[in-house]
Amino acid sequence: MLAAIRDAQKSTTFETYIYWSGDIGKKFSEELCERAKAGVKVNVLLDAVGTGKIETKCLDDLKAAGVEVERYHPLRWYSVARINNRTHRKLLVVDGRVGLTGGVGISDRPRAIQGPLARFPSIGSKAPLWHLRRRLCRRASEGESTPTSSSRAR
Repeated sequence: MLAAIRDAQKSTTFETYIYWSGDIGKKFSEELCERAKAGVKVNVLLDAVGTGKIETKCLDDLKAAGVEVERYHPLRWYSVARINNRTHRKLLVVDGRVGLTGGVGISDRPRAIQGPLARFPSIGSKAPLWHLRRRLCRRASEGESTPTSSSRAR
C-alpha cells in the first residue's frame, strides 16, 4: 500500500477501520502528507471507533499537509447497541485506476487486532470497478447512505 501511495500522481483515497499511532501509522501519515504536499488530492476516511487510538497530532499533521480527513460513524449514546455495525474495510484507490483492499488495519500490533488473520495480504486490481468504490467512499464521507451502510442500519 505504501508503494501505491508513493506512486500517486493525481489522487489517493484511503479508507480504513483501524488506524493507530505507531511506526506503521507514522509511515502511512508521512507518505500521505508527502503526496498531498506534492499536489496530489488525498482523501482519508476513518472509522471513528476503529481509529480511537490515533493521536490527535497525526490527524493534525495530515490536515496541515492538505489531506482531507473525515472520521465517520461516530459512537453516540443512542447507537451503543449497534457499536459493531461497521464495515471494517480497508481500501486504497490511487489515481482512480489502482485499487487495493484487504489485509488488516494500520497498526504496529496486527495480531492483537485480527488474531491468526493478521497475515492476510492486501489484494489489488487495476480494473474500472475501483471508480465505483471511490464514489461510494465519497458518498459515505458526505453522509449519504451507501448500499453497505443502509443495509447494516436495519
